[in-house]
This record gives sequence, C-alpha cells and structure tokens, in this order.
Amino acid sequence: MTWRSTLSLWAIVLLAPAALASGAGGFQSPPGIQGPPGIPAPVGIDARGTVLPGQRQSAPVLGTPPVVPPMPPTSEPARVAPRDPIVPPVPAIVEPPAVDKQTLPQPAETVPADTAPSDTAPPPAATAPAQLPAENPFEAYSNQLKSQSFAPQPGAFDPGMMGGPANLLPAPAPITPGFNLGKLHRGGCHGNTFPAGVPCLSGRCCTAGSCGGGDCGACAAGCAGGCGGDPYWFGAVGGLVMGRTAPNSVWISDQLSDPSNRLMSTANAAAPWTGGWEASVGRVVPGRGGMQFTYWGLAPMSAFDSVRLPGDLGTPIDFCDLEIDGECAGDFFDDSQEHRIWRRDEINNLELNFFGAGAGPCNFTWLAGVRYFRFRDQLIWGAVQNGFEFGDNGGIDEAYLDIATANNLIGGQLGAWANCPLGERLGVFVFPRVGLFANAVNQRYRLYRGDGVYSFDYYSNKTVGALIAQLDVGISYAITPRWSTYLGYRVLAASGVGLADNQIPATMIDSPSLAAISTNGNLILQGATAGLIFQF
Repeated sequence: MTWRSTLSLWAIVLLAPAALASGAGGFQSPPGIQGPPGIPAPVGIDARGTVLPGQRQSAPVLGTPPVVPPMPPTSEPARVAPRDPIVPPVPAIVEPPAVDKQTLPQPAETVPADTAPSDTAPPPAATAPAQLPAENPFEAYSNQLKSQSFAPQPGAFDPGMMGGPANLLPAPAPITPGFNLGKLHRGGCHGNTFPAGVPCLSGRCCTAGSCGGGDCGACAAGCAGGCGGDPYWFGAVGGLVMGRTAPNSVWISDQLSDPSNRLMSTANAAAPWTGGWEASVGRVVPGRGGMQFTYWGLAPMSAFDSVRLPGDLGTPIDFCDLEIDGECAGDFFDDSQEHRIWRRDEINNLELNFFGAGAGPCNFTWLAGVRYFRFRDQLIWGAVQNGFEFGDNGGIDEAYLDIATANNLIGGQLGAWANCPLGERLGVFVFPRVGLFANAVNQRYRLYRGDGVYSFDYYSNKTVGALIAQLDVGISYAITPRWSTYLGYRVLAASGVGLADNQIPATMIDSPSLAAISTNGNLILQGATAGLIFQF
C-alpha cells in the first residue's frame, strides 16, 4: 500500500464524523427532500432526492410545514444521510488499517439523531449502505396526525402534509336555505357542536360512523368526497308583510254638471299591504337532496273609499236600458247622493318542491316542483239615490254592482337556489323559480238593489294559460346547530289572470257578453318575509 492510499483512507475516516457533527443540532432536509423539521429523512436518498440502488423510498411528503410538534422518542434511532453530496473516490483495492471491530456499529445499526458523532461513526452510505429503521418515521408521524387524540395548535402543521385533512377546523357554512325560509342543515355531524360552540354545519361533511356520539371535534376534517350524516326532517314557520300593485284604474264617478271632473276610480280602493304567515315541512338526505312542502297566504286585503256630492254626482258608465224591478238602473248611479267602493283580495299559495344536493362555494342546486296559487279579487260599487242615505227604507233606494273573480293556477315550475356563506353563522340566499300554469277562472257578476232584488246574476268560468315567476332573496343566521332565522324579500308576478277592474265595460248591457271573462291582467305581489327553522 502506498502512502497516498493510506492518506486517502484516513481522510475518509476523519471527515465522516465531522460531517455528522455539523447536523447534530437539528436535521435540515437536503435539496429535493421535503420533510418535517426535526424528523430525519430516510437513509439511501442522495442530495437530489434520488433513491440509491438497493434502497427503498419512504412515502412522499406534500408541502413543507413551518412548525411541527416534537416527535416522541422511538426505540430505534434514525440514520442520518451525509450532508456532503460529494463522495471521495475509493481505490479499487483498499486495505484499511487494523481497527477494533467491536468499536464500530453493525451494518443494521444507525447513529441516533440527537447523539453527536464520534470516531466510531459508520462509513458513508456510498461505501456501506445501511438498512432503514424497522418503523418508518414518516409513517409514524402520519399515524399520529390521524389519531383522534392529536390536537395541534393552530398553524402547527401543513394542511396538505401526508395527505391529511385539508383543514382541521373548517369554517362552517350557514344552513342551506329552505326555499324562501332561510337555511337547512347540509350533512355533517348532525346535532353536535364544535368545542368552541360553532355549529357543525361545514360543507366538508362527516360520515355517520366517524361522528359517533361525540362532538364534531373528533371528525372536523370531514370527507371531501361527499356529505355524510343521517337524513333528517325540518320545519319552518314565519310571517309575511306584502302588498299588490295598484289595480287598473277605471273611472266610475264624476261631476254630473261637469263630466270632465272625474271624482273616483276603482284605484281609489287599492288593496293595502297586509300581513300573513307561511309554514314548511321537509326532509333532507345529505349528499342527495330532498323535498319540501310549503304553504303561505295573506290575510284578506280590504279597502274602501267614497265620494259624496248630493244632487250633482254622476258616472261615466252607461247603464243603458238595464232595469231593477222595472226601475232604470242608471237612476241609482246618476244624480246620486253618494258613491261607495269596496275591495277584498284573497291570496293563498301551496308548493311541493324537490331539490338536488348543493355544490360549489354557494351551495348551488336545482329545483323542480308543482304549485297551486289562488287569487280572488272582488270589487263592489254602490250608489244611493239623491235625498236618501245608505240603509234607508230597507235598501230599496240603493244599488250595487258586484264583481268577484277567482283565479286558480295549477302547474309545474323549475328553479334553483344558492346559499353563499358570509361567515361561520351568517349567509345570503337567492331563490328564483318560474312556471307555466293552467288558470281556471271562476266569476260571479251581478247587479242588484239593496233589498236583494237582482237585475242580473251571471256565473261563468274559463281556463287559460298563465305564467308565475317568483324571486326570494335574503339573509339567514344560524342561532344553534338546530335553530336558524331568516329575513328576506319576496316578489311574485303572475300574468294571464282575471282582475275585477278589467270586467267593467264602458256600457253595461244585459247580455251574455257580461259573462265573458277578461284574463289579460297582471298581478305583482311584493314584501318582506321572516321566520325560524327547526331541524329534527
């Protein structure tokens, strides 16, 4: 052996401990190795992350976290790869000096990560490959993350590391809007709460098995592949305050001596805003959809107006030759003491809707259903002859034109809804729908004296096509995991309906033409809604 060979061999032996000593204070992954700080990388990987021949590679690591909880000590120490990627060449024939082999570890042993290297350190991996520990430290760390008892501090590890949960405590989305009602629960740990009291309403739902009977903290990671949880029922009740657009204006009163001076029209008895209520019941199958039955209605909209001009009160409506018990009907409305007008509107709505599972950040889904909508519009115009008052002489001095038109719309509708969370409990919802309907219109048209004597009394009906469009928008707030409240605005427009005002002709003639129902009217309702939803 030459002195140069001997010198090279001793240089290798002396430099190896120094290389190990430089990393004794804490492991730093070489370029190409992304692993948690403080956890050694697998032996047998070079500086570029390439697996050396004869070595097996540990599971890949996604992302490099800023801070990692300390690892518990293991029974077997981990082997540290050399820091210097350059391995000095070794002569083909090497005869090392005699060294006591008992001072050197066996090939299967490794140097503990927290032990400073000494002169007895094993040769570099390039010349003496070592086997991996019995338990892969990366797998042990992954098992620790999956443990239900593991509770890291916020920001303690990379959410994507080891293919783990995307977020330990996802921001819960407010309850799904129950159409025009607010919000419904969408999967998750039904009936439980996070330790901090946040409702378990996350879009990343938990499976029923993972939730068990405990709180949502044990399965807060959810399952990104779909919603879990058991099917559940919900009920809702709320109030309405709504009004309709002004009816078509038909002039019915003027000054007899100056017909251009119009005094009162049917719009004077415009229906005021009124209150109502709504209620729903439904069932949801998380991840699939559900159904909902809804009723809402308004109290009767009643309005009244009158005009008084004794001896000089007339009407632009021509009663022609109509008579009431042999007396000209025009004598009650022309040269009259007083005219009065009453209006009464009734509105009721029934819906059965089916909807799919929500998707996307705003929990968007489709809707299909059937609806029954009833709108009844009644208008009564009364007049009393000059020199008398309403109620005198048993009503023989007064006459009434009474028109009651009832629209019954039955058909199907399509729609959608979207619920966008604005925070842990607050959300905003949008719920449009439109449908085609068959409108079965019934009408009673009559002219009679105050004592019950009729000039005519017609019943008629017809069926026409109609259209209804409705939009609900609003905000909702999750009070508890089971209770939520909502506040919204609703607008409904219906075309192809019969309105009482549209049935008054310029000339009143006792003929079947009065029984012909005009259905070219439009109805627009709008107002506020508010209420509570309970899940059970």
